[in-house]
Amino acid sequence: MKTSFFFKNFSQTEKKIFEDYIGEKIEQINRFSGKYGENEIFLKIKAERFATKSAYKVSMELKLPKETLLVSEDDHTIVEAVDLAKDKLVAQLKKIKR
Repeated sequence: MKTSFFFKNFSQTEKKIFEDYIGEKIEQINRFSGKYGENEIFLKIKAERFATKSAYKVSMELKLPKETLLVSEDDHTIVEAVDLAKDKLVAQLKKIKR
């Protein structure tokens, strides 16, 4: 799976921590998208930090050969936002896998 990251209002340290954490979660997404070839799937992850609200927004767009799945989640911690968005994406993958 090809992956790209887009950040808004993140420091270099926060970007590194985010990329390391999301790397663990991508494995779960890969497991449920197993019927597609590695070069057929593209995951675009956008992360934004809202300084005034002390909140984070994580959006994931998974492009499959015949469809595109979109999820987005807001939370006060980046870990929760990533986990909730990943769970939504896996749920969508399970639905189309049937």
